Amino acid sequence: MKADLLQARGEIVLLCTHISVDKLLQLKGNYPKLNIKLVVPKGAKNLHFLKRLEDEYLKVLPIDRKVIMNMLVVDYSLVWYGTLPEIGNAGGEGSSLLRLESPSLVSEVLSQLQLDGLLHSVKIKDGK
Repeated sequence: MKADLLQARGEIVLLCTHISVDKLLQLKGNYPKLNIKLVVPKGAKNLHFLKRLEDEYLKVLPIDRKVIMNMLVVDYSLVWYGTLPEIGNAGGEGSSLLRLESPSLVSEVLSQLQLDGLLHSVKIKDGK
């Protein structure tokens, strides 16, 4: 996952059940020029604090439904599902992580989650 993030050329989309402000700051610090779209439920307890971190490289996108899985999309061409160590999800017993590289699959997943329109409507800084 780390190699994929280091090689990212466009942006990542991060959909997670929970991310702390500290972990988001760490992610931004480790990958300072990476464009991040963070999708979180509108009811997230730390939404106000996450929104305050927005800048030219980070956009926080609240959605009206509960987030039930962790997903990381890199350059709209590959997706990671499951326990995401880069955002602080500790991988314990019973945890899983799956990497799928397929732009068509990424497109279908985002469409099924009804995120494709939201993600493409939000502009973020171009290039690295």
